[in-house]
Amino acid sequence: MPEEAAIKAVENYIKTNIALKESAEEDIASNVLKRKFGNQTGVIRLYLGMYKALNISYEVVIGCSRYEKPFDKDFDSWNYLDKYLIYFPNTQKYLDPENPFYRYGLFNAALEGTDALYISSTSLGKFNTGVATIGQIPVTPVSVNYDDLNVEVSFPATMDQVKMQFTKSLGGQQAAQFRPYYFMGNEEQKSKMVNDYLKYSLKEDAVFSDIKVGNYNINSEEVNKHCSLSANVSLKSVLEKANKRILFKVGELIGPQMEMYNERPRQHPMDVGTIHAYNRTLKINLPEGYKVSGLDQLKRNIVFGEGKAIGFVSDYSLDGKVLTVRISEFYTQLHYPLSAYDNFQKVINAAADFNKVTLILEKEQVASN
Repeated sequence: MPEEAAIKAVENYIKTNIALKESAEEDIASNVLKRKFGNQTGVIRLYLGMYKALNISYEVVIGCSRYEKPFDKDFDSWNYLDKYLIYFPNTQKYLDPENPFYRYGLFNAALEGTDALYISSTSLGKFNTGVATIGQIPVTPVSVNYDDLNVEVSFPATMDQVKMQFTKSLGGQQAAQFRPYYFMGNEEQKSKMVNDYLKYSLKEDAVFSDIKVGNYNINSEEVNKHCSLSANVSLKSVLEKANKRILFKVGELIGPQMEMYNERPRQHPMDVGTIHAYNRTLKINLPEGYKVSGLDQLKRNIVFGEGKAIGFVSDYSLDGKVLTVRISEFYTQLHYPLSAYDNFQKVINAAADFNKVTLILEKEQVASN
């Protein structure tokens, strides 16, 4: 069996069959395997024992959350290190042995970008021992953590609602907030989860049909693909009649956005949790017999930092009756200094401002002979 396949098989087995119980007594791996539960130390021993039996090279990584106590490599005291990962040098990927919702390649985001203790095994004569070095846990790139939205919009003849084909594609940490919970839920829980998620992503008056969830099995290769959520949607609240005009609140199709305002001067730098991006494409089939105005509001270009560290960019194209709006919001650094706060705030608020964009649909005048 190829090494990566063996790594995944061990992880899937343990996370499916072995419960992590902190109240359990510390024990050897074979007992944890027999009774199907163990504490942190026992479960990690089980992982390492199985990988050693399979001749898979690994290193134990011990660190701490950057939100609690940062690792100080210049201070020789490591008793506060309480978070474990397993690092595989041959594949240069990590496994989170404690979180049942993560799978190989994805791990506790609070450890990203932090220093940690890497322990590899070595032999001294007849004795096995460990060699410790200090290294940094990498940061997941923006291409891995994404929340993408594709929407195709049409208008019925009554012009009292919009019809949409709605598709969300989630990757990395963004997918980990939805996929494992859906996978482990029963049918009732799954239904509620999907409806709550869709309501939050759009508006309370949204009506959904033909809901589909794809690539949600975390114990299969699906976990390496984007998790998808699609539905047909009817929505009335984004249209409002004003005399002979129809106000189309197109900005609300990207879902609710956070606004950032401070009454007092900010005191600390920004930590975005994970490097991530939101990409949204709105394909709008404009109704026959109507013209559209207000398109300039769709163009925004708010980008800051070296190498486009953070930004909100939107643009559109109009091909006959098909209006396509493309939006990209991205955070390509884990931390932003306090000096960048004003720019950070502008990008956050740009998304909230886009929420307010309203286009005007007006009947075209028919030329008389």
